Amino acid sequence: MTEFSGINAETVQAIADTTIARLAANGMLSTGKKRVKRHNWENQMAYEWATKYYNDHPKWFRVGVGPDPDSKGDPLYYKLKRYADLIVRLPEEILIVEFKMMAIPDCVGQLLNYMELFPQTPQFMKYKDEQRKGMVVCGMVDQSTKEHIERNGFEVEIWQSKGFEDWYKMKILKQEIE
Repeated sequence: MTEFSGINAETVQAIADTTIARLAANGMLSTGKKRVKRHNWENQMAYEWATKYYNDHPKWFRVGVGPDPDSKGDPLYYKLKRYADLIVRLPEEILIVEFKMMAIPDCVGQLLNYMELFPQTPQFMKYKDEQRKGMVVCGMVDQSTKEHIERNGFEVEIWQSKGFEDWYKMKILKQEIE
């Protein structure tokens, strides 16, 4: 039996800590990143807005639009499936809404795609011939983007959810929130 003089738990821990620090410094060991709790600000915004303005209408949140694939299926279909943030059934039309904390020009392409895919969606076949209206609801938007959205035939509504200030501090000002 080999005896080690002067070695105890603290010494072993110190050696381990030093070794780990050296390996991490040389890029041979990942120290791991602090996990950040993700918050879906736009989903929260959609629920708040729909509850406030369309509480008495049938509505679907984060709903897939487009045809269902056949049994053989396209392997990319599920990766490329499109999801509208909100669809509201109004008496005179179907309202398809895209929510953005800060609107960007890309939301036009998203809405155009949802509008085109809506009548092909099995879940909404009974509404396929009804008039559709697209809308962007955003917490903030620059004038150029707002004009771009409107030029493409979509309404823009600036509306801030309860979480907008926290989002703004985190994402725009890069501040920590409590």
